[in-house]
Amino acid sequence: MSKILFPLYSKIIIIITVLLGFCYTLLADNCKDYMLLNGAEDLVDFGMDTTYNWWAVTAPFPERYRMHINGKESKVYDKFTQPVFSPNGKRWAYFATYGGDWKIICNDTILDIHATGAGEIVFSPDSEVMAYSYFESNSEVVICGNMKYEMSDRVGRLYVGKMGYRLAYLRKLGNRPTLYVNGNEIETYDDILPFGFWLDGKILYAAKNGYNWSVFKGEEEISENFNSISEVRLNLEANAAGFLVTKSSGKATGVIISDRYTDLLYGQDYDQAYYLDLHPTEPMITYNAIKHNEMLVVLNGADYNAGLNVGKPKFTYDGEDVIYVGCGSFDCFIGVSGKKIPIPLQLSESATYAFKPGAGTLAYSTNSSMIVRDLNSGLQYAGKMMDYLTSPRYNRFANRYEALGRIGNRLYLMTCSF
Repeated sequence: MSKILFPLYSKIIIIITVLLGFCYTLLADNCKDYMLLNGAEDLVDFGMDTTYNWWAVTAPFPERYRMHINGKESKVYDKFTQPVFSPNGKRWAYFATYGGDWKIICNDTILDIHATGAGEIVFSPDSEVMAYSYFESNSEVVICGNMKYEMSDRVGRLYVGKMGYRLAYLRKLGNRPTLYVNGNEIETYDDILPFGFWLDGKILYAAKNGYNWSVFKGEEEISENFNSISEVRLNLEANAAGFLVTKSSGKATGVIISDRYTDLLYGQDYDQAYYLDLHPTEPMITYNAIKHNEMLVVLNGADYNAGLNVGKPKFTYDGEDVIYVGCGSFDCFIGVSGKKIPIPLQLSESATYAFKPGAGTLAYSTNSSMIVRDLNSGLQYAGKMMDYLTSPRYNRFANRYEALGRIGNRLYLMTCSF
């Protein structure tokens, strides 16, 4: 009997092995890699933006560096800052210095600046205008279009309105910050959290005066008083904003500002609220919350159980879905706008995941490869093994998942298409 079964089992094993190998080949065909840098120079650093751009810094000589952006390489410099990309991905800029001379290298020009140190680069929400700052000894120079200001006490970041007509920043004299717009002093408070510029050009900000926080649009106070305001967001269209508050009752919630509503739109009350994200075009927010020790993900006025641990909820680039990873006692799941899709793996809730809207696939990076999982069939697609990978992104322009990976000093673009 055993003599008859052994050849039969052997054939079955061989057939299964062949089939698995065939399936693996089919899966591998979905994922391809492209060498971006061949390792001729030491690879120092690299990264991607959220659109389609990639960048890398190499060292052709000791303590001399070269910047590469989408295959375009710079001259050799002593030092770089990481590049900043415009929201639409079409423009970029970074600081570079050689022999003490500072420049701002842009995608279409080079700006010579008389500086002793690099400051900040920021693009307007419509990507039309770039504002920047640099240091001259103890003073900081801020430039946006025809506006130029010099100061020594600026704190926080720069805020630029559409077309670059408005520029806001904070200065701190003593312990209290003062808000400035186009060089004019607006108001001094105990604390200030700017959102940015609303569609009508007015600055939108939260401010603390004494024990109370409230929200202002220009000089108009548009909210009630709160015990605290912890997170603020304004979309690129500048027509919707969201923020998280703690009310005088001690309860936390999310609040939406939109011209569609005559009043602010409040969510339900929770014990805690955190990790706010804002829809890219619509007056919608999502965030994590805790109520009676239950972990929740909130989408506007609705909330969903999120297991024992949950990561940050994020809207997809088009706002079609809210994506998050949650884990229970044994298994994890992918949350897609409140729907739980079980995953028989222990995933990290804090990792960065990429999601193609409506496709039912999810991408993430391990220590050695980019993995794409089909949430409907459970199949996994993997690319080439790497020494290290960045977190993935969904490139909507190329309709594929992407990550950067390195093997030694060689840099690769990892892709998976469906």
